[in-house]
Amino acid sequence: MLHQTSLPVTLKKTTAKITPRAGLILIEKVAQELQIEQLLSLHFGHLKKRIKGLRVARQIMDIACMLIDGGERIEDIKQLRGDEGWQKIREEEKVMAPRTAIDLLHRFDEHGLIRFEVLERQLAHRVTKKSGSEEIATIDADATFIEAHKEESQMSFHGAPGYYPMLGFWAERGMVIQGEFRQGNEPPASKALEFLKKCMACMPRDGVRLRVRADAAWFQSEVADHCGDNGIEFAIGGTRNEAMMQAIDMIPREEWEPWTTDPEVLKEHPEHKDWEIAETVYSFNIGKRSYRVIMIRKPYPQLDMFKGIIFEYDIVITSMDWEKKRLMRWYWERCNSENWIKELKYGFGLNQFPCSKYIPNGAFFHIVILAYNLVQSLKLLKLEDGWRYSTVKTLRYHLFHVAGVVVYHARRLFLKIYHRYPYYDLFHQILYAPSS
Repeated sequence: MLHQTSLPVTLKKTTAKITPRAGLILIEKVAQELQIEQLLSLHFGHLKKRIKGLRVARQIMDIACMLIDGGERIEDIKQLRGDEGWQKIREEEKVMAPRTAIDLLHRFDEHGLIRFEVLERQLAHRVTKKSGSEEIATIDADATFIEAHKEESQMSFHGAPGYYPMLGFWAERGMVIQGEFRQGNEPPASKALEFLKKCMACMPRDGVRLRVRADAAWFQSEVADHCGDNGIEFAIGGTRNEAMMQAIDMIPREEWEPWTTDPEVLKEHPEHKDWEIAETVYSFNIGKRSYRVIMIRKPYPQLDMFKGIIFEYDIVITSMDWEKKRLMRWYWERCNSENWIKELKYGFGLNQFPCSKYIPNGAFFHIVILAYNLVQSLKLLKLEDGWRYSTVKTLRYHLFHVAGVVVYHARRLFLKIYHRYPYYDLFHQILYAPSS
């Protein structure tokens, strides 16, 4: 019996301009409507060294497109550089080489990182202008540690060198409104009020109720008082300092309520049967006001020989008058920021840095944010709500990694996609819909 040992396919080369990433044209369309390249030229056009060659704005966009395409290292930009079909679509000279991309990152300085922060604010305002503002806008602030054994990275309290950037998210839209690149030895609590003000400058204010959620790193009187002075509702994690524990110990036993008595919840989470919730009032040693405090106490699994049952506490200080269980559930929604950070790290390559120096890696950090926000803008401005929570991995599979043939005909450039591609109509709608 004869066995077939190869596929019934004959491999040949073609000179046709075929691209496997035709869907990136959707990102280019959104960037065009938001005038991203104009903003990039405004902030970074001075970095161009030669008259010839790619504009700096286009170089930054190419790195962002490489990250959206799934590249994880600067060397992966070679995939775009070798794609003649994609280069015809973007109507520019050849995509830069990896070495040129590294050189670009080294051209930035500290002022360049500040310019990126301004660009993020401008992008947030432009997306608001096109999509319309909402009645409520929530800022979720969180820091994340990224281990990086680089020449200038500093040791963190995690026991490893790296960076500890701060990120501000617009919770209702999942966008990064502000990123601040920091060394690994700078704690998340550092410059909290300064970062909050930067985030506030990115948000709509007219007719919008602004809210802030943050973990215990922002448990600071100046943060709480600034929110109170500006009419901003907030819920911030509290710490178990001496004054806080004294306030908790003074709560009468009868004021502690069961967290839940719902049998369905207890069936899924049996540990919740011993959770209790109560509230009290807390004042900072230096501060303008007293604030409401809500806490959940949970029996610690191990007894203390002298004290008996030991409790763990989830503590939240707030200016809001919501029913306490509702407020705690709303506060826990800030954990979505961990999913967005995970997307930045493992969907857009923020978990590894290409350079040994701090400033170039800071520039890369902000380009990752730009790539992430371009994808979020596509979902917000061009796609239906069903796409809102799709990861970039899902978008690559359905929209970005699409085969297309690029041809010239009658002095016009055509992108041809297979006629039974399920999202062809969506492509057509996005590309030819009038700009808002």
